[in-house]
Amino acid sequence: MTAPDHLPALWTRLLRDLAARPLPPRRLRSNPRVVKRKMSTFKLTRPHHDRWPQPAARSFRAALALI
Repeated sequence: MTAPDHLPALWTRLLRDLAARPLPPRRLRSNPRVVKRKMSTFKLTRPHHDRWPQPAARSFRAALALI
C-alpha cells in the first residue's frame, strides 16, 4: 500500500489529525450491570435500578483519582 519509509510520517499525521478533533466531554454516569433480555445469565433490571447513584466527582480526571 505504501512504502515502509513513509510509515513514520503517516503515523505522525494520524496522531496529529486525531488530536485536532478531540471527543466532546462525557457526562459522569454509572450504569448497573443488568439487562432487559428475557433469557440471560445476567441479573434482571429491577425497580431499585431506576435511581442508580451517580458519581459525585466533577470531572473524569477527578473520578480517576478516586480509583
